[in-house]
Amino acid sequence: MDECNVVVVESLGFLDKLNTLRLKNNRISSIETLEKVLICMKELQTLNILGNPLTALKKYRDSIVVAAGSLTTLDGKNVTQQERDFIIALKHKKQMPKIPTKYKGKDTQIPQLKGIGLATKTSQFTS
Repeated sequence: MDECNVVVVESLGFLDKLNTLRLKNNRISSIETLEKVLICMKELQTLNILGNPLTALKKYRDSIVVAAGSLTTLDGKNVTQQERDFIIALKHKKQMPKIPTKYKGKDTQIPQLKGIGLATKTSQFTS
């Protein structure tokens, strides 16, 4: 489906057995919608989305690699398990609450963590 002026991809989600999808040079701009479709495509190994507006987005590759768990090639470049693991680990790290500098290295209560059910002593986060 290269160069077909495709804008909407929601209807592709039912193609759960598809292993190659070529959407090069279309008009796909919603990374969120594409992610939802890719999550359904459990056997997708090759995807080409070069030339779409969403490829101008910062970290678009990271989002696609995480959403399409079986992907081995994205836009002509290999996707390794090491790359996928790194992106997932980085995403989890960014979701962790940050310890304010004044609490680092101290065995003290952290007010910001009390109400969210996480450990409340910095010694549990640092070594």
